[in-house]
Amino acid sequence: MSIPLTISSRLSSALDCVRLFAMIGVVFLHTASGFIFRADIVESKIYFPIAVFYSLSLTCISLFFMLSGFLTLHKPISVKANLHKTFYRLILPLLSFIFLGALLDYFGQQSPQNFFIVLFNYVLNLMSGNLWFLVVLSSFYLFRPLFSLVHDKTFFCYLFIVCFALGFILRLTHLHDPFLSQGTFSNILFCLGFYFFGGYQRFSEMKILAPPKIALLVFSSFVLIALNIFFDRYQMLATYFSAPRPYIFTFAHDFWLIISHSLPLLSFCLWPLFVSLLNISKILFPLLKKVATLSFGIYLFHTLVINSIFYFTRFGYDNLSLNIYQYVPLNFFLVLSCALLLSWLVSKVPYLKKIIGL
Repeated sequence: MSIPLTISSRLSSALDCVRLFAMIGVVFLHTASGFIFRADIVESKIYFPIAVFYSLSLTCISLFFMLSGFLTLHKPISVKANLHKTFYRLILPLLSFIFLGALLDYFGQQSPQNFFIVLFNYVLNLMSGNLWFLVVLSSFYLFRPLFSLVHDKTFFCYLFIVCFALGFILRLTHLHDPFLSQGTFSNILFCLGFYFFGGYQRFSEMKILAPPKIALLVFSSFVLIALNIFFDRYQMLATYFSAPRPYIFTFAHDFWLIISHSLPLLSFCLWPLFVSLLNISKILFPLLKKVATLSFGIYLFHTLVINSIFYFTRFGYDNLSLNIYQYVPLNFFLVLSCALLLSWLVSKVPYLKKIIGL
């Protein structure tokens, strides 16, 4: 099946919005999610708007994998060209930020250990940190020459269904595994499923949906968000106040944990909504494109910013006279703006910009 190798400016702007939305969601999860389930927040008036954005933010990683599959699985590529591109786009940034992260931990924690011991421990814990995303995506990219041989959307459809089914079964059987993390086989299967779904979408016609279908997607999104808020709120209150939970609710909560956190179905609603509803003006398009280009760098830098603030300043909730409603948005915008600034500065240095995939 032949498909156009280029995409329209309208679709390009919609994909840039997906990239920016996912990047903002990652920063939000890493700066604010620890405060969402506090008892005082759950009982306050701001809980529901925060919980809505938290539910939307859970889709950030799945949207990244969808976008990657959409942009890479549409044309054949040689093994040599793929290795070159994978190294400079993903592996070099991964190695660079492993070194920077370990260096920051070494000086920030004032570790008595040798730096290379700290670096070794950092690598050992890689799949439980923020760089797990790059490890998994790099492994997918290495198989691109094999994946791209199949120019058939039906085959990609079967692949993502099989990945989701296997991942769901494995996740359900190991739901209470204390070592469950991003690096487990079930979650990698979910990520691979989203990657194949992106490829499937590239071979499908990305049409602007009719109003009834848009309304259905919006309604479905609200239902999924409402269910997520309900289960998270009930779980938090049951934990804080030791409320008894019937078995049927425990099963329903565990089931929902899989399809909201590990396999966020909301992603399948947001993806076509972005394509159908977003029409960026020509005035904003250049700015959007520039910021979207830096989104990968923002993702890489934001945890270094968070750790730097933690290690070298007293800017923490316990050390400031700010209330929770002031601290959370201030911390979010501080981390986001610092990561954006660092990404922009690095992008201006010809060779250094390679560490953020440019």
